[in-house]
Amino acid sequence: MGIIIGTAGHIDHGKTALVKALTGYETDRLAEEKERGITIDIGFAFWNTKIGEIAIIDVPGHEKFIRNMVAGITGVDWVLMTIAADEGIMPQTLEHLDIIELLGIKGGIIALTKSDLVEPEWIELIKDDIKNRFRGTCLENQPVIPVSSLTGEGLEELREAIENQLSFLKKRIFSKQVRLHIDREFIMEGYGQVITGTLISGTVRKGNILSLIPGDQKVRVRGIQHRNKSVDEISAVERTSLNLTSERKLKIQRGSIISSENWLTETRKMAVEIKVLKTEKASIRHLQRVRIHIGTAEIIARLRLVESKEIAPGGKGLAYLMLEELTAAIGGDRFIVRLFSPLRTIGGGTVLDPNPKALRKKIRLDYFSSLSERNPEKFINLYLSDIGVIKQKDIRRSLLIITEEELQKALDKMIEDSRIITIMLEDSSKAYISAAFIKETVSLINEALAKRSEINPLNPEISRKELSDLIKIDLEILSAILNLRKENYIVSDGFIKLLSSTTAIDENQEGIINEVLKIFQERGLSTPLVSELEEKYPDINNILKYLVKKNLLIKISSSYFITDEVFEKTQKDIIRLLNEKPRTLSELKEFFNITRKYLLPLIEFFDMKGITKRDGDLRIKGRSFDKYS
Repeated sequence: MGIIIGTAGHIDHGKTALVKALTGYETDRLAEEKERGITIDIGFAFWNTKIGEIAIIDVPGHEKFIRNMVAGITGVDWVLMTIAADEGIMPQTLEHLDIIELLGIKGGIIALTKSDLVEPEWIELIKDDIKNRFRGTCLENQPVIPVSSLTGEGLEELREAIENQLSFLKKRIFSKQVRLHIDREFIMEGYGQVITGTLISGTVRKGNILSLIPGDQKVRVRGIQHRNKSVDEISAVERTSLNLTSERKLKIQRGSIISSENWLTETRKMAVEIKVLKTEKASIRHLQRVRIHIGTAEIIARLRLVESKEIAPGGKGLAYLMLEELTAAIGGDRFIVRLFSPLRTIGGGTVLDPNPKALRKKIRLDYFSSLSERNPEKFINLYLSDIGVIKQKDIRRSLLIITEEELQKALDKMIEDSRIITIMLEDSSKAYISAAFIKETVSLINEALAKRSEINPLNPEISRKELSDLIKIDLEILSAILNLRKENYIVSDGFIKLLSSTTAIDENQEGIINEVLKIFQERGLSTPLVSELEEKYPDINNILKYLVKKNLLIKISSSYFITDEVFEKTQKDIIRLLNEKPRTLSELKEFFNITRKYLLPLIEFFDMKGITKRDGDLRIKGRSFDKYS
């Protein structure tokens, strides 16, 4: 695992010159940067130190390029803040410091550049100012080291201080899933599409199939480079370049994300916690339009506040981010909030839930609070009270700020205390459900089945899918609850009815059923179609369904039925005829003495069963012929 540090500081405070003096790398790569003498976009350098290789991301200091600065600083472990000794703290010094704080970067060091231009007494005054104005920040009490990139004075002391601090840097714990926020993309002749970025989690290997977001485009890793050398694999955290290929033209820009296949879910809505800078003069308002910097992307969004109509300077609040473009995130990701216009950093925040479900208004605030407090038990109780069930596979996909491990530990304790019940789904995965939800669902099932039995006593059963839609419950969960309470129901071929249901047929119904059956018995293969019986028998569909269920009729198509006896004889005749030789439809039509109206659905039925098979104008033995012969 490598270490990545980022520069920060006001324009013309010597960031790029200092990086070159430390590493030998010139990070200004654009012609315009060299011509104007200012950094416009992010640049990269590598530095071999006593504690290993360090990657440095050099960011622009001009206020017009804050967007690029945020894209560069995202994902770094530590920051090298530069303050020019001849100017001291300036506006972008403070804005960069705010951004570092809001992104949760925990440490750094301060280089007092251009120290050769001022007297020692002045340097002491600047140090005092830094001490006072950085109080309460992540850079409070950090070393302030005067340096000169021109004369080399102080560089060795700075190197030693950086190496010393980084040797104690706490290693981050990373997901095994691949995630890389793209900060550059270009076409390289002879190679094709190339992207660069910081691999912040996982391992990428040549040949891997990964997802490109937005658009959920599938890409293959054709090549990997690290420090301008080709490698077969690379692991977080490292700077890298990937050569990507795809079956279709890729849509890539700064802000796109490379991730493990089927891991991240694209979203336009996130549940977040917002913090407003205490130096801001105005509150953040409900539905205010802002610019969100998340990962390396800049996205326009509206802030839909949950608790109140505004968040005052220095305050925190819960909100939905309503994004105008698709992106993806995981719980715990930090982001920056800037005014839509004029461009100014006003705050930042943390993603609580990157893909929040629709929630009842009365529990919404408690749901947000449970995530903000990282209280897994409170979250589970609220989720169960609203959604009713938690699937284990959904926990793995949720990517909440509360981790999978934290949720599972809380679930295990609640199971042990008999507060929730584990049920098995059809794919052998687990789900967690409250006893109250089971009781409520069983009541709804019984009510729906009883109503069906009353309305349609001939056919009181309901299919799983229809029952799921009727009582508005997930099909997997319905099946699990039916299995849990199977002593109450008769389940057959995907249909459910109450164990207590009886097919109550009065004399009049029985007479009609027998009358319909007799018609089919007398007509052989040339039975009336359903449409021909509807006028005389308004309930014909239920009658036919009942007769099929009793194995008295066979359903050939949605409108064509024949008796069981006629079907058995016809099947034997088909087998005998095809045993002799392949047959044309005309031959079969003549043999059975029926019109094409009946022959076509009949032969298609046998095709479907695999007894017959079409071969040009002939019918030959099908894949299952021997099974039935």
